[in-house]
Amino acid sequence: MLQWVSTCCDYLYRDLVLALLKSDDPTAEDLYRVRRDLEIVDRQLSGNAFLLGSEIYLCDLFLLPMLGYSESRASTLLLQGLGGLSAWYERLAARTSFEATAA
Repeated sequence: MLQWVSTCCDYLYRDLVLALLKSDDPTAEDLYRVRRDLEIVDRQLSGNAFLLGSEIYLCDLFLLPMLGYSESRASTLLLQGLGGLSAWYERLAARTSFEATAA
């Protein structure tokens, strides 16, 4: 679990949030890094409900708001073709706790 928390803090935050926050028009390199990161997460979710299997862990909760922010900034195109990640996001974004804090 700590490896995924570290990945979220060190890479996913930088690429998903900071790259999209710095400009309304992210560079091709920024979008490449975001897509690369999301594909890695999607592979991890292949056959799993959550990052570490069938139960939700802190790493899922670290990633969820980053993806929520990024999705609102860059549209759902980021998740296009990433079935595992899209299903994960929809499932977690429907949680009452996320809906209550997402606004």
